[in-house]
Formats: sequence, structure tokens, C-alpha cells
Amino acid sequence: MKGQCKLCSKTKKLIKAHMIPEWCFKHGSNPDENAIIATNDPMRRAETRSPGSVGIYDKNILCEACDGSFSEWEQHFKEEFFQKFLTFSSQEPPPLEHPIILSQGFSQEKLKLFFISLLWRASISKHSFYRRVNCGIKHETKLKEMLIKNNAGDPSEFSVWAKYYADKDKISYSKSVFIPLRCTIHKVNCYTFALLGFEFTIKSCSRPTPPTLKNAVLGETGIWPCIPKNFIGSEMQEIAIKVGQRIVTEEHARSNAKKLSGR
Repeated sequence: MKGQCKLCSKTKKLIKAHMIPEWCFKHGSNPDENAIIATNDPMRRAETRSPGSVGIYDKNILCEACDGSFSEWEQHFKEEFFQKFLTFSSQEPPPLEHPIILSQGFSQEKLKLFFISLLWRASISKHSFYRRVNCGIKHETKLKEMLIKNNAGDPSEFSVWAKYYADKDKISYSKSVFIPLRCTIHKVNCYTFALLGFEFTIKSCSRPTPPTLKNAVLGETGIWPCIPKNFIGSEMQEIAIKVGQRIVTEEHARSNAKKLSGR
């Protein structure tokens, strides 16, 4: 289908473009095991496998060239953040007051551009999975300009900080991709993307980054701390519980349907 690409603004054939990288839906560390898609949307079926192709796509936003332009940043995020932190977080978690530090081998600019692209794509998408993400025309335009110019901007622009779930008992959250959530931290509007046991929060307004989080912001210093937090008691856990309840309900319904059809 032809249409106007939201990035290059040219009329081209549009493809099934992804927002969250496809590899995240393959559980990252295990390519043979698909992630749980965790959403609290009552109209969306709870899923333990990806629908159709692996991942969640929008076929109305990007041409093939523009979709592919994000690949370098996505690969850098996978290799220099996710895979390194996965090694640390799979070991005995440190006390909650001690973050894990990413200090070498990574490009702050590439990581920041990945998160800028993630926020922009989620905001312009009409897919129901991203329905809560709406940065507004002003910030969407700024994000687009930064992507076109390969400009990661100042650390205070669309600031990004990371957390990982440090609960000792690893459960489904380490295999889940959660629906993005809007949050407000000290009157600062943000969006949180929870992927495979990590939370990435991106500031989506012009207000200053909260002082308590400034040292944790990507690009603010030469290191990037990933702050531990508990999954238990978080909003993501509430979503996971609802997803689990729906999965059990749906499996029970399918089982009953098979029994009835066999009579």
C-alpha cells in the first residue's frame, strides 16, 4: 500500500514497520521463545506468542528505507545495553541501593537516538498497543527533526533513564513486553517502556529533568547507571496479573470448547 511516509514525507510503498525491535518479542536471549505481550487492554486478547509475524507492527507510518534507518541504533541497544545487562542481572542481584553501571563500549548518541526513535514511532502509531503514547504535534515534530539530523540532542532533551527488576525470583516479567505507560514524575511527563525485565523512561515534555534523577540520565555523565527496583508492587505487576488471569480464562474456554466439539 502506498502512502506518505511519516519520516521522509515522500509518497512511497509503506511496510509493516516495527516500533519495539522484533528481537524483543523473541525474548531477547532465547530466539526460540517468544515474549509475552502484556497489555491491560480488555479488548485485546492476552498473548503468550506474537500475533502472526513476530512483534507488533504498524503498516501505515514508514517506508522500507526509513524503517531500516533505525537498525543500527536498535542493534547497538541490543549488543551494548541489553546483552551486557542481561549477564549482570541474571546473577545474584545487588542490593536495591546499588545500580549496575554501563561504563564502556557504548555510544551514548546511538542509544539516545534509539530511544528517541522508539518514542516517536510509538507516538505517531495508531496501533492500539501504543494508544497511551501521545507526545503532541510539537514534540513529535522535534523528535522527527532529531532523527532526520541524527542529532541525539542535549541530555536534558527527552531524557532517558533505565531501571531493572531486581526481585530475586525471576517470573514472567523477564519474558514480557509491556504496553507503554504514561507517568508523571515531579510534574514531568514521561513514558515508560518495560521490555524483558527492564524499564526505560523517556521524558516527553519541556520541563527540566527531576534533580533526583539527573545523574541517572543517559548522556549526563560518561557512565549510565541502571537502577534496580522491585517488580512486585509495581504498576507493571498489576498488568501482568491481569494478563495471567486472561490467559488462564482463555485457555479454560478453549479447553471447554474442545470438549463440547468432541461430544
